[in-house]
Amino acid sequence: MSNAPENVMAGRMRAVVASACGILAAAAVPAALLVVPYAIGSLEHEDAYAWVRIRTFATIALFISAVHVLVLGLPAFLLLHGLGKVRWWSAITGGFVLGCIPVGVWTWPMRYTDLKSTSSYWDGEKMVQTMVDGVPTAAGWLSYVSSVSLMGLLGALGGLAFWLAWWGVRGDNRRQRSLREESVNA
Repeated sequence: MSNAPENVMAGRMRAVVASACGILAAAAVPAALLVVPYAIGSLEHEDAYAWVRIRTFATIALFISAVHVLVLGLPAFLLLHGLGKVRWWSAITGGFVLGCIPVGVWTWPMRYTDLKSTSSYWDGEKMVQTMVDGVPTAAGWLSYVSSVSLMGLLGALGGLAFWLAWWGVRGDNRRQRSLREESVNA
């Protein structure tokens, strides 16, 4: 008697657990990369409420990261998995693109051109104009690209964390396939 149904069920369970581990890793790594520098900076000052702020920031960062992974990353993974294209490079590239999309859309500098507004920020030495009469300056575009790229980098690292956790838990598919073929042929 063959135990093929048990092997198939075990393979499916392993795939679900691998995906869940990947999702957790993809949400946790970008959040941790934001929280650790914030925590270090907060703890440098003697403040009785530093841990409260760190915990609050960590909760918000993890929540936002988890929502991004579930709303954007999970459908992308399911699409790539259905196409048989889940690779380390596709996870990193997909993570970068998906990390860029929300901040790129929400901070698009050309959305308020009708308002003819002006904005600037202090760079530590002087005021730098980022928008004049509703039109972004070179500094404004540089600021936009750098913030979008930062979120893309966090997304890429989240994609890499997903792939490493998913691949590590899932195991080597070639070995699993050969075991299934042996059990079917037995």
